Amino acid sequence: MVNKKLLAYNLESAYGEAEKERKDNDQLVGKLMLGVSGNRERFDLSDYLVHFTKDPEPYWNMLKILGGQELVAGPLAFGCSRNVQNLDQAINRAICFSETPLGYLKKFAKNRSEYGIGFSKNFILENGGMPIWYVPTGSTVSKAIHQLMKLGKERDPDDRKKKTINYDNPIWNLCSFVEETRDFGRMQHQFQWEREWRIAGAELKFKPNDVAFLIIPERLHVNARQFFRNAALENTGPAYLECPFIDGNWGLSKYAQERSNKKTTKIVNEVVSSLLSEAVPKAKKKK
Repeated sequence: MVNKKLLAYNLESAYGEAEKERKDNDQLVGKLMLGVSGNRERFDLSDYLVHFTKDPEPYWNMLKILGGQELVAGPLAFGCSRNVQNLDQAINRAICFSETPLGYLKKFAKNRSEYGIGFSKNFILENGGMPIWYVPTGSTVSKAIHQLMKLGKERDPDDRKKKTINYDNPIWNLCSFVEETRDFGRMQHQFQWEREWRIAGAELKFKPNDVAFLIIPERLHVNARQFFRNAALENTGPAYLECPFIDGNWGLSKYAQERSNKKTTKIVNEVVSSLLSEAVPKAKKKK
């Protein structure tokens, strides 16, 4: 009886360059994902959004999110109403993403995190996400929003001097998507460069095929693939073997490099995937 798991591993070992070629394939796929559908030369635009995982352990934090297939909003409140007294700030919790194109993620990799999860823009839109509106503090628009927030309060019938929040007023559904920009002397609260999107709410559930790509340092691509391969073989959790792995530090020049031996990579991937698909059901039955 052929041990399909062992055969899968041996097949990859027979092609010593398989992992290297797979990384090349990731770069190629990444290149094809640059720009937007209909115009892949518009490197300043993107069809994708990235959620970056945070310290102190961004790698394990990412694996926890992928294992649970769920993004959960942190405790911080966002938006122009986060300082409104008596407002339940739970409505201002949000899950954050960046629309920064793949070829320009170096600043995030340096200042935020080297790890992230990419989704298509359409998937985030379908789940209530939208881009942030950056409004200069004190501007006409800023003043109008604050006036609307005042109208979102009602006088307390038991204490006419006190106002309570009317949560049925739609202004409170808007505020978490509005950020006011301002200067603090030498410091600036200017984050337009992040091209931020948000989903207001506590959680976002997803499936492995909803993930467009993973951002992981190139030095860990092989280890990460082995981790997910083991998860598939042992049926211990979801495996993200179908999406490319991208290094946030690659930049446009890396995507533009020439690749070779893609045909061999395709054959190896197809055969191994076929073997794994046959092995995984048996692992389930064994359990």
